[in-house]
Formats: sequence, structure tokens, C-alpha cells
Amino acid sequence: GRASFCDGRLDVCAFPCRSRLKLCMHAADILWRRHMDREGVAYASGRTIQIMSADETPVETDGEYFGTLPLTCGVSDREACILIDPEVQIDDGQFAGQFAG
Repeated sequence: GRASFCDGRLDVCAFPCRSRLKLCMHAADILWRRHMDREGVAYASGRTIQIMSADETPVETDGEYFGTLPLTCGVSDREACILIDPEVQIDDGQFAGQFAG
């Protein structure tokens, strides 16, 4: 799957990571767009996604502790304001955002 601004879906990619070295390896894979090919990487897309584990598993969002699993994530029906550099090209032909300076 490939994330899109326009499809009304939430895309979640989970990486198994027990060390800073492995975290750096995942980051490099993301930059080279090969993270989806790695063993253990889980990807889901939908309007609501629930993440569960048999073990008590800590959750981080943007590097901050968020709690433990289970976790339910969803897409809001409300609009979001996304600031994008005007020189960045978005290759999703259906993107219909309006940007003010």
C-alpha cells in the first residue's frame, strides 16, 4: 500500500524495534523507500485501525510515550490544515488542498 492525502484512510506502519541501531536501520529503509520489504514490518490502512498485542507493549508516537496496547486509531471527518512547502511536488493527482500564504 501507499499512503495518500486524499483517500480518507489512515495508513499505519509498525516497526519491530528493540534497539537504537534497529531504529536507525528502519529510518534508513524509510528514506530509501524499502521499509515495506523488511521482515516484521506491519502495514494497515483503513478509516479505523486497532493495534493489539498478547504482551503489554509500550506505544510511542512521534518519539513520546503514549501508553500501552491495545490502541485504536482513526480518521476524523473534520478537515485538517496541512502546511506544505510550495516547492514540494505532490504526486497524488487527486490532491485538492487549498493553501494560504
